[in-house]
Amino acid sequence: LSSLLCQGFEEGPARKALRKHNNNTQAAMDWLINGQAEEEEKRRLVSDGVRAPTTVKRVQKLKAMRRAQAEKLKEKKESES
Repeated sequence: LSSLLCQGFEEGPARKALRKHNNNTQAAMDWLINGQAEEEEKRRLVSDGVRAPTTVKRVQKLKAMRRAQAEKLKEKKESES
């Protein structure tokens, strides 16, 4: 751990890398330099994929609410005339 910290890596990611690579310092350093970014990208893509349906449902709900409000305004204007 101390050799990774001396090279400027933060403690949390360094500990994670060492656990992931069974305390192999070289493998942990390689992962911190190269593999961690790839893993983060994969995680981001998965989370984007999970959130997309929620976003679509939210947009559909907002459109339905706007349509309902527009209909109420139209009915109100017609009843006033």
